Amino acid sequence: MVFARGKHGFSERFQRAYDKFYRPGDLLPGHRRLQLQSAFQTSTFIYGSTGPDALHSNEDNEGSSVAHAFSLLVTNAQTKIQNKIDNDEPVSDAALQLVRRQFKLYDPGARVISYVQKNHQMMDMYFGIENGMFRLRKPIIAEFIHYAMGYDQMGVPFDRNMSGMDAYRRAFGANAEGWKESADNVKYYGQSATKEISKIIREAIQRWGGRLIFEGQGVYGANVFDLQNGRDTDTALELRSILPNFVAAAGPIAPFGNGFVKFHWGGEPTRPTRAHFLTNWNWNRKYTHTIHNRVLSSHLERMLSPNHGLSQLWNGLPNFPAGLLQQVATIPGIQRLGGNATTSDQMRGAIALLTAAITERVGLRTPRPFKMPDPAALQPNPVV
Repeated sequence: MVFARGKHGFSERFQRAYDKFYRPGDLLPGHRRLQLQSAFQTSTFIYGSTGPDALHSNEDNEGSSVAHAFSLLVTNAQTKIQNKIDNDEPVSDAALQLVRRQFKLYDPGARVISYVQKNHQMMDMYFGIENGMFRLRKPIIAEFIHYAMGYDQMGVPFDRNMSGMDAYRRAFGANAEGWKESADNVKYYGQSATKEISKIIREAIQRWGGRLIFEGQGVYGANVFDLQNGRDTDTALELRSILPNFVAAAGPIAPFGNGFVKFHWGGEPTRPTRAHFLTNWNWNRKYTHTIHNRVLSSHLERMLSPNHGLSQLWNGLPNFPAGLLQQVATIPGIQRLGGNATTSDQMRGAIALLTAAITERVGLRTPRPFKMPDPAALQPNPVV
């Protein structure tokens, strides 16, 4: 069968992979199909991330020390190898491969480790970084994704002991990067390979059932809603695909075809609001939820008006979590709101409160009733 290439070939690729699980010669020809469907129906997938340069899992909100130390190690090694090449000194094939690689580091953080311990599934298991996390994936789902990606049509048979990254590189070349919008990835999938895998999982959940949790605290709002200036990242694309479900449900849990999706903020089920995304609107190197990540104060009025210039998804979001504004007046250091406070003034207070809770590692529960810890324990950043 000819490989169905590009964006418009997705349905054909998906169906071909599903057909591989029908075995006419077996006593129960459709038994493996039922096993595949059951694997999805009994799985919870974790989506959402902090991104490669915003791994905020330490006390200074500056990212994962392990990931950044490894990044520095790789950079230093690449520099030394490149110097040898420039000086016509001999280098090994492995060194040549290292210097050509562009690493995209991702550290899921401590919270996601607890998800994995609960047998939840992650994208990293099906592509991911160069570690053993792929061994925690469900083999029958991994096999289905392998076929849906067409690796077997490129001469790479499925092997449960081979990671998704290794399978991809055997198909596309040792130096290929699945997260890139490379010419090959666009030709075969219409997008990056990692975005394709994410789409396959979402489609399967909608068709057969299962659960998807999206952790949104580390997402950059501009990437999701500002289609002109934001970056079209994997995480932004994922959230755009499921956000309409939360808008329709007006809550943190929503139907998703035959499955369900749940929005989390810092690990807590939360109805997504504009205030949440405005706390971390702009990309700022490796930082998140700092004063530099927030939307500029001068832009707030426009963004809260009907002529905001953002994606239509922005229209469906409420401005604030239920009960949050009542809490703003109780937090020391946050600007008091008078009786004539505008929506922009209210949003500044809401952003400051949400940011304070994140900075102090305070869990926010936004379903009614809205609860906050002792206000005296919070030290919020200055209002923008």
